[in-house]
Amino acid sequence: KLRETEAHTAHNSRMTMVVALSYSSRWEIIKAMQRTAADALRQKPNELIIQLMGLNIFAAINQVLDIEVVEKICEKNGKKFEDYWQNPQAERYHFIGKDIIRFHCLFWPGMLHAAGFEQPNKIFVHGFLTVNGEKMSKSKGTFVNARTYLDHLPASALRYYYACKLGGTTDDMDLNLTDFVQRVNGDMVGKVTNLASRGAQMLNKNLEGRMGALDEEGRRLVEFARSRAEVIAQHYEDRRFSQVPVEITKIADAANEYFDARAPWKTVKDPNGAETTRTTLTTVLNVFRILAIYLK
Repeated sequence: KLRETEAHTAHNSRMTMVVALSYSSRWEIIKAMQRTAADALRQKPNELIIQLMGLNIFAAINQVLDIEVVEKICEKNGKKFEDYWQNPQAERYHFIGKDIIRFHCLFWPGMLHAAGFEQPNKIFVHGFLTVNGEKMSKSKGTFVNARTYLDHLPASALRYYYACKLGGTTDDMDLNLTDFVQRVNGDMVGKVTNLASRGAQMLNKNLEGRMGALDEEGRRLVEFARSRAEVIAQHYEDRRFSQVPVEITKIADAANEYFDARAPWKTVKDPNGAETTRTTLTTVLNVFRILAIYLK
């Protein structure tokens, strides 16, 4: 049976909780931690120290709640939690900040093992996030609330910007708002989205929205885009996310150069240029499709 013992001690305005566990069921352990944590949070929010199995674990609550969130998502969608977290063929990656390496690389995997849960396959450690070169601070106006951001801008733009900054090191990332605007407008909108916008609009307006066949030049461009698949996949696998936008930009640049050189806005006006225009648009739209897959 699971035994819970709680000792509440006032010490320097903090509360220490001692939880003694006798292993019988991983779910009983997890639920016990949730109940204990919830009681503590109601009394001393933001000042909780859990002393578990002789180890001071400061982030246990969030980790336990992460498991519960996954469980609830599975239940909501008619899935089984075990098919994801406990599936030996599934890969589990933990993304953490560099200040909590000891807990997430030592204590938390030990807790998972003791509770009968699969441990992470790999742990990705990243640096801190600054805003315009400064530490996040509400008083200085450098604190960005996620809800505030989403009220004004799409999440995909910020995800792309962070991907441009995330590499295989623990270097800090800076959310420079000027750089953010330039990267999103210059790369995502001006290069990638521009291919679909110009290509699809012209195809629908002038060529009944029907694509055609690739010519030799178009085939070479599409094959070039496809040839970067393994390189990009390896960047994702190695968590070198900042290299993915570099590869994508190279492909987008080549496609835009092709588009400008072929000048479909001119050939579409030629009475005999319909099929030439269709070939050009078919090429750039196929390249855009490949880029969209890489970005996903």
